Amino acid sequence: MTKFSIQTAKAREIFDITDTVNSILHHVRAENGVVTLFVQHTTCALTTIELEGQFEDAFLNTLASSYSQAQFSDHILSSTIGQSINIPVEEGVVLLSQKQRIVLL
Repeated sequence: MTKFSIQTAKAREIFDITDTVNSILHHVRAENGVVTLFVQHTTCALTTIELEGQFEDAFLNTLASSYSQAQFSDHILSSTIGQSINIPVEEGVVLLSQKQRIVLL
C-alpha cells in the first residue's frame, strides 16, 4: 500500500490527482489490475470527471447550490460522492477516457 498527501489551497476546489496516481503506479511497477484510492478525511471526496473549460466552477457551484453552505462544507461530499474509487490499470497507467481525470473534491 502506498500513501500520499495532497495540500489544497482553497476550501472548495477540484484537485486533479491523475498524474500523481500514475506516477505511483510507475514507481511500484504496476502492470495490470485495479487501483483502489481512499481518502481518510470526511469532508472531501474522490471521483472521476472530465476537466475542461469552466467545468470545474460549474461543477462546484452545482454541488454548493444543492446543499446549504454549512452542509456543503461538512460531510455531504464524502457521503454523496464517496471516499473511495476503484480504477482499472492497464500497462501501468489508470484506464480512463482521454479527458477523464481522477479528482479530489
